[in-house]
Amino acid sequence: MLLSLYHEMTVFCVLITSMIWISAIVTKRSADRSYFALNTAEHANRAKTAFLNNMSHDIRTPMNAIIGFTALAAAHVNQPDQVQEYLNKISTSGQHLLSLINDVLDMSRIESGRVKIEEKEVHLPDVMRDLRAMRSFRSFRASASS
Repeated sequence: MLLSLYHEMTVFCVLITSMIWISAIVTKRSADRSYFALNTAEHANRAKTAFLNNMSHDIRTPMNAIIGFTALAAAHVNQPDQVQEYLNKISTSGQHLLSLINDVLDMSRIESGRVKIEEKEVHLPDVMRDLRAMRSFRSFRASASS
């Protein structure tokens, strides 16, 4: 009888020890999951902040080009060729600004799972021309403010 009681106590102690270990493992896994979720949320928050900082700069650039070239066109209204060049740059900057806004809206749709990604061919010389036009305004602005 004493041996049976000893055996039952041993089994009981093993069960209690096992339950404590299982509880510790579950607690550790929960803590790991919580840490991972917190770390992921912090990373996403930093990425969103960086995105907004970059996007605000990217939006200001074509907007400043539109405003600047509009002022130049108004100042040179008697020079049609010059005004036409300014209008072309305004159009290019406006299209770029619209593209940026569409990109932001697409990002929102992607986050909400409501977007289909399409591949689209572009004419690289047109893209390069547009980039040169935007850079020429930045160079013009820099030299005008000096």
